[in-house]
Amino acid sequence: MIKSIMTRFVAFLRGINVGGHRKIKMAELKQLHENMGHENVATYLQSGNVVFDSDEADRAKLIGAIEQEYRSQLDVDTHVILRCVEEMIDVIAKLPFPLNEEREAKFLNGIFLSEIPASEAINSLMQYEGPEEIQIIGDVLYVYYTDGSGRSKFNLAFIEKNLKVRGTARNWNSISKILELMKN
Repeated sequence: MIKSIMTRFVAFLRGINVGGHRKIKMAELKQLHENMGHENVATYLQSGNVVFDSDEADRAKLIGAIEQEYRSQLDVDTHVILRCVEEMIDVIAKLPFPLNEEREAKFLNGIFLSEIPASEAINSLMQYEGPEEIQIIGDVLYVYYTDGSGRSKFNLAFIEKNLKVRGTARNWNSISKILELMKN
């Protein structure tokens, strides 16, 4: 019997366990993915990061199935953005801002986009004038929040409106830890 080829993914869930809304326990999330036939399932933090192996080669089909299961089993309507190990390695390798004593990882976010935005949308967003440093590489928007992200006007709603794609943000420390988890 031929064993299916498995791909290691991280599912980034958008907007769960934020401000008491759309609450999901990570143990439930882990169990749901195992019930879907995913293997080596692990979660990271309470912000909706699920690492798993799947033999589903069609990414759109996999996203659709996961989102449907969240709706039907957890009564949570959320968007899922998937990345494989190689893509996460690439995200880290292409970091456009050097991190050092003056530029701390905790102020750096990777915003994972549902798709590569249109050139016009990217050009428009790059006209933004604020204290943040921004760079889009493929389907990832790198943002260094010089004053912290909490009060920034360059937030996810602003980004999605301008880029016309969905996204979900993770800070650099989380991105690094998720990649470690994916490699295990």
